[in-house]
This record gives sequence, structure tokens and C-alpha cells, in this order.
Amino acid sequence: MHFTTSGISEVNSQSSVDVVQSRGSVSLSLPNDLNLPSLAGQIDAILTSTTSLSGIGAVRRIFNDLVRLLECLRLMEHNLHHIRETLFLLELIRIDTIELLDFTEKEALQVEGLGENLYEVLDGMSFALRHEVRRVFEEHGEEPNAEEPPEITHAKLNDAHRVLTNCLQQSIITLAQVFDPRLDGRQLFNNSKARLKQSLILCKDLWTLTNLVKRAQLDTNDQSISLVLHRIESFRSSSMHFLMYKDWGHFERLARELEASVRKQFDYGQLLHKLSTYLETLLGQVKNRAVLAELMPDVLSHQVDANENELEWSTDELRLAFELYMAG
Repeated sequence: MHFTTSGISEVNSQSSVDVVQSRGSVSLSLPNDLNLPSLAGQIDAILTSTTSLSGIGAVRRIFNDLVRLLECLRLMEHNLHHIRETLFLLELIRIDTIELLDFTEKEALQVEGLGENLYEVLDGMSFALRHEVRRVFEEHGEEPNAEEPPEITHAKLNDAHRVLTNCLQQSIITLAQVFDPRLDGRQLFNNSKARLKQSLILCKDLWTLTNLVKRAQLDTNDQSISLVLHRIESFRSSSMHFLMYKDWGHFERLARELEASVRKQFDYGQLLHKLSTYLETLLGQVKNRAVLAELMPDVLSHQVDANENELEWSTDELRLAFELYMAG
């Protein structure tokens, strides 16, 4: 969905998010009297013991921007039906997010003495955040027009809001875990039901993709590899976004290597093995997430026989997933 800042004078003046214009640019700020949740305080407490770390000033700025953008999205949540205002504010969020990404890549990642772990997390976060912003604002369809039904426009705005919210939350969690590896995302965000649903879907899709890859290893033919490539593309546009950002890069590299080998008609048997091994590792990590470990039996551990035709979850497994989701 492509948004523009045209129509600035038509924005509802009653918005809870203030628009600040300075030096010819427009950005977002929060009202001074807003009673912010404890997220900023929790992050400050996490960073308190690491004041001597190289780049800590840049990290604080990144956290502050992520929290501010997330809070702006939260304030918009119940007013998405105000289409013109929402479109304008989303465009401002896009601008501020791009500025944050530029700062991260051109300044924060260039800090001398930045630890290897922090560098990798900032780099991975930047890659994933830029990917999601492009997905929402460039690849998600055109700007709504006057002929588009309001319910379609509202659905697009809801989806954009959901993707951006999830993206910013995961960025905050991943970065915070650099300083407190024991941190559970639920300590920062009380959305366990949504994360349970995401993790269940991710388990299901990783399990399905893994078994398609295994089948292609056992019986390599045009149809089996075509199914693998099709599922990879589907995974990229859907549940891959529920992976931890640090895993995106490795998955993308393996997927692109496989696609290139198939396209050039090279031997891709070894690449299928590497992808299968990596997917099994990812599935194990997802199944060990706290939101699943406490609630979900080991329903995905069985191996599918090479002659088995059914790749989806069984009826009992789907029922269990639904019950766990509803119980969240």
C-alpha cells in the first residue's frame, strides 16, 4: 500500500498523535500529558547496568524511536476507520521509520568497538524492519481510491497496522535480549494470545515445508522441487514474519541458493539437505518458545513416512491448536 502526505490539511485535528513540522520535514510526537505504559521504564532498567558499553547512546536512541513509533500505532488502533487521518499518520510513521533505519545503518553500526552480538542484532533488525516497511508501503497494493469499498480499505489499514506493530515489538524484544538474554517478550508486551497463534502457525508451516524438502530429497523430480519452491515463496509472504529477525538472513540465503541452483539446473541435493537441517533447527527453536512450551504437547515430533500423502496437521492437532489459541 503506497501512502502519500497529500491532504495534510484534512487530517482530523482531534488526533491523539501530534504532528510536528520542523526544518521542512514532518514527524510524529506524543502528547506531553500522555501516561505512557511502563515499556520505556523497563527498557531503561535493562540498559542501566550497561552504560559503559560502546554505542549505548545510539542504542538508547534506537529504543526511544521504536517505543515512540509503537505508541503512535497503539493510539491509532481504535481510529483506523478515520481513513484519511490514518493514511497520513501511517505515512509519517514510514518516514520516521526510514530515518531510524538510516541512523542505525549509517551511524549506530559504524560505532567503533560495537560488540559482535549487538552488531549482528542491529544489522538483522534493520534488515527485517526495512523489509516489513517495504512490504506494507510498496508491495501491499496501491493507495485506496474513492471507488474502493470502505471495508476493503479498512482491512488493508488493519493489516498494515498489525504488520508494523508486530515488527516494532519484535525489534524491541530482540534488541532488549542482547542486554538481558533471559528476558521473555511477555514481560514487555501483554499479547500472549496473538503470539501463541503466530507460533502455532509458524510451527505448522515450518513442519510442512520441512517435510516437503525431505520428500524432494528422497524423490527428486520437477514436481517435488516445484512444490518446495512454491512453499518457500508462500512462507516468505506469510509466516516467515513470525520468525525471530536473526533467522531471516540465513533462511533467505539458503532459499536463494536453492532457487539459483534449480534455475541453472545445477545439482541441488546438498542444498536440500542444508535447508532441511536448518528448518528442523528452526522448528525446534519455535517449539521451545515459552508461549508454546507451557501449553503445547509435542504434537509435531513424529516423522512423516516417505509414502505418506498427508502433509497437513491431523484433525486432532488442528483441534488442539484451536483450543490452545482460544485459551490464550
